[in-house]
This record gives sequence, C-alpha cells and structure tokens, in this order.
Amino acid sequence: MPDFATNGHSEKTISPAPKVRFHNFEIQSIEDYHKLYKVSVDNPDIFWKQIANEFAWKTKPNKNCCSYNFDPTKSPVQIKWMEGGETNVCYNALDMNVLNGLGNKIAFYWEGNDIHERKSVTYRQLLKMVCKFANVLKDKGVKKEIESPSTCP
Repeated sequence: MPDFATNGHSEKTISPAPKVRFHNFEIQSIEDYHKLYKVSVDNPDIFWKQIANEFAWKTKPNKNCCSYNFDPTKSPVQIKWMEGGETNVCYNALDMNVLNGLGNKIAFYWEGNDIHERKSVTYRQLLKMVCKFANVLKDKGVKKEIESPSTCP
C-alpha cells in the first residue's frame, strides 16, 4: 500500500480515474461535475430520483424524493427524504456492491493513531464483519423491525 502520510503531512496525491461514474451520471471533467452539481441544487428531486432508482426498495418512495424548508420565518424547519419509501441502507451499501462484482474493491481505508496502523477493507470483508456483528446481535435477542433482503447467513 502506498505511503499516504508521513509525520502528519500528505506526500502523495491520488487523482480519480479519467472517467468516473457516479451512479447513473458519467463525470469526465470538472465541467461535468459542475453541471451535475447545478442539477442537484436547482432540481434536487430529479437528481435524487435518478439515484434512488438504483436502490433496492421494500417500498419505493411515493412522493417527492426530497422536500425541505430551512427558513424558520416561513414555517417550521423540516426535511422530508424519500417519503413513504422503505429500504435497507446496509444492503444497498454493501450487499449490492458485492452482488454487482465489486466485492474485492476497497470500501474504505482505515488509519490508526500510529502511522503504521492502517488497513484496507474491501466490500466483501466489510459485509462479512457486518454479518458477524448482526449474528451477535441476533444471539443477544435483537430482532429486525422490518424484513429486508440480506445476504448474511
């Protein structure tokens, strides 16, 4: 693994691949990123509906993907997100990535307090850890609130 930091100072910069896929959006340049950002700000419902279409849902959202009011002078501050929808976030973040062939890709990098404490964790490894912990919780009597897809044994 490359040495990303020494004595707290960054030594290397890792650039993204020339073509990056962000859900249904293909980003090939900073201009593409800015266009996507503009859609997310100007039309958040369209932006998030497109992303939500890639999720596994028990119940698809039945209203706007997002509605909000941050101005307390108009009405109480409120945020509504994927109203009426039910999903399993862990399944979407882990199981689907493994099922889609990304199990050996890095899910995250972990660095401890000591410069030599570091680890790369793949989606498959993380799913195994999550399943192991879920089984501990089951053994302790914790039950699911709703049924949802899972690849945990």
